[in-house]
Amino acid sequence: MKRIPALIPFLLVAALLAGCGDDEPATMIETGTTATDDEAAIRSSVEMNDEILGSTQFMGEDEAIDLSAAGFGKTLAEINTVRWWRTPDSIERSVEIEFSGGDSIPRMANVTVTVDVEGTLHLLAAPDDSTRVKYEKPFDAGSIRYAVFERRERGGPRPRHERHRGAWKVTQISGASVESEGTTRQIQSVTVEGESETFTITDPLALVAVGDLPAFHRGEDVTVTVATGDAADQVFLHSKGHRLQFESNGDGTFTGTWHVPRGQGDPIRSVKIDVLSHDTLLDDVAPYDSRAWVLSYRVERIQEF
Repeated sequence: MKRIPALIPFLLVAALLAGCGDDEPATMIETGTTATDDEAAIRSSVEMNDEILGSTQFMGEDEAIDLSAAGFGKTLAEINTVRWWRTPDSIERSVEIEFSGGDSIPRMANVTVTVDVEGTLHLLAAPDDSTRVKYEKPFDAGSIRYAVFERRERGGPRPRHERHRGAWKVTQISGASVESEGTTRQIQSVTVEGESETFTITDPLALVAVGDLPAFHRGEDVTVTVATGDAADQVFLHSKGHRLQFESNGDGTFTGTWHVPRGQGDPIRSVKIDVLSHDTLLDDVAPYDSRAWVLSYRVERIQEF
């Protein structure tokens, strides 16, 4: 598997969610007395929070959704795919940490997380009303994302300075870029228009301060437009437990309305913009061809008066 080249250090926002309450993310990571302890703490945060902020958390949550019910039936062709889902067979994660600042105790950590996933794409086709035919295709995809942690020291006297290494707080994060081996797909931009925020993303790997992440209210309707340059693409938005297909505008852009989940839970969440080639889903032998962005956002509580 050829990895996506790492351009700048990155990580998952994993630490944001460890033990977080409804409104404030718990971004502090307690460490021990050595640099090895610091590295282990950051690595642990990545492992613990992969389900929320990793690049593979959307690989199976929406298995076997009936796409015809979401308008997919209008474009079904070659094998008349009516359901599709992915299952990961192997996941390999690499976490690179670069410490900087401070004479003896580092003050910052730039983290890069890469993930390689091999798995199977399942296609369920319906040649007629009584027959169902299942096809399977292998896929091999890699992802990358970045983050910056900063050390937060405890207040008050510290006579045993060298034995107390403080706590780490994630201060900046990027989204994730995910692509299949040899992909020909592209995402040019993602434009989001909501009641709370309107913005356009052209680089998912740009670092953003945690406090500056896009913020939405629970239940808010958000219009998302994805530009890929190919009107035949199949474009989806994955939110935990749900999958939305975008409507093609006929000019290489795709639009859909996403409802921000109403449920309680972590204040930092993610969605995945998923672009697959036409033939990936609608041809029985064409190879898997996909590009995706995983983007993080904050959920704010509407104040009641």
